[in-house]
Amino acid sequence: CQIFTKSPRSFAVPSFDSDYLASILPQKNSYHQQWGIVHSNYLANLSKPRDQIPADIGGIIYDIKVWATLGFDCVNVHIGKGKDTTIDLAMTNMAHNIEYILKETQWYTIQFCFENTAWQGSELGSNLQEIALLYNSYLKDLGIKFVIDTAHCQWWGIDCNHREKIIEEWSHTIWIDQIFAFHLNDSKAILGTRLDRHAPLGKWCIWLPALSKVMKRASKNNKMMILETPDFALRPKEITMVRDIINDQFDIESFHREYFMSDILKKFEWEKEKYISS
Repeated sequence: CQIFTKSPRSFAVPSFDSDYLASILPQKNSYHQQWGIVHSNYLANLSKPRDQIPADIGGIIYDIKVWATLGFDCVNVHIGKGKDTTIDLAMTNMAHNIEYILKETQWYTIQFCFENTAWQGSELGSNLQEIALLYNSYLKDLGIKFVIDTAHCQWWGIDCNHREKIIEEWSHTIWIDQIFAFHLNDSKAILGTRLDRHAPLGKWCIWLPALSKVMKRASKNNKMMILETPDFALRPKEITMVRDIINDQFDIESFHREYFMSDILKKFEWEKEKYISS
């Protein structure tokens, strides 16, 4: 599972209550949970000098403390933005800030992960080449891994539908061992629109046959998959669907014909209205 320790859209940090967090552990264990991610603040931007972002760094350190108390596996942070600076300076700042965070939390065993972005505004880390540069030239010695969001791939322009070996592409760039987990999402926005619009699995712009390949390869390589789809009522069905797809017990093509093709006019209407309004 994945949790937020606080509001993801605010820098406010609640008080740390270790007794309350410890009281949650028996409930967590009763679900036989194997993995877990603590997702940090959406606003955190580690590409700036450390003295300019005390709230960003403080929030991530707080996440790590909660993570350690609950026994989660990973803290996930969005790769920063490079506005008004060079890529080299932004990536250098990220490396220095992560090194500082890891030093401040060295008594915890933690996996720090960066998540690929959708290239909104001045976001860094959207394409394979940029992530390879970030990892190989700046982060390799820090043990950083990555969380790959399928919808973010679509928004930047990595066509999941026609690049069926997307995991292989990532593995050839930063090695599959550096992929820690997947955020498994469909995209309401079409290819390359740089918009953050998650959608239910297989019902919008990333076809289920393509998503199923990601699911199977992720499962084969023992990579965690987290749903961030927007309709909570559909989550139980989506979880069952993912498990059935992995076990070859789901009719992918029938689902694709029923939901994708029947709603295609609705998809185009959504896109038309979006571009008219902008």
